[in-house]
Amino acid sequence: MIAMLRFALLSLFFALEPQLKILPVDEAVRDPALVATRTKLLAALQKHDASAVLALSESDVKLGAAWKEFNGTFQDLLNEPKAGFDVWAELRQSLSLGGKFRSADTFESNYVALLFEGQPGSGVGSWVYEVVTGDNVAVYARPSSKQKAIWQLSYDVVLVGLVEPNGWASVEYRKGHIGYVKADQLAHPGGIVVTLQRGTQGWKIKALEADAE
Repeated sequence: MIAMLRFALLSLFFALEPQLKILPVDEAVRDPALVATRTKLLAALQKHDASAVLALSESDVKLGAAWKEFNGTFQDLLNEPKAGFDVWAELRQSLSLGGKFRSADTFESNYVALLFEGQPGSGVGSWVYEVVTGDNVAVYARPSSKQKAIWQLSYDVVLVGLVEPNGWASVEYRKGHIGYVKADQLAHPGGIVVTLQRGTQGWKIKALEADAE
């Protein structure tokens, strides 16, 4: 009942104010040591360097509900990711999307997942709500940048339909108007939240949480 009410309120909000925005937040800049750790993690994830990632992780990283059927450790997850789920790309996106301090020694990444007020899997039919993660992101009439942009989006929450194999996604950029943006400019609100914790050996990954769907 609560989930249905939230979805109804969110849908009503979209009907009245289609361009709901979620502005980026990155409190990590308050702590240079945290920024340095995150930079190292992003470099390791880009290279798929499991050893480097694990060196910056606690030995007992907690895996959230999305991995309730996964009988393994964080190291196993890096070596044997879920089918259809690119854990390397998801972790990289999460750490790239800023975040907030839960306490002085605990930081949660991915402002999109943290700030989205609604059900991560919600949408209309086969379309789902996602968040534009850039400023002045170009929207095109067709999935190609070899033409003039028809609109721009900045940190908007939009309905997203089909994602093309070539990396374009169809979006409702205004009520009743469909266009295309590059899919890497979008983030699903049910993405991974990486928790980093500060200990005697500095900042390390402590837990992964994600939408269970």
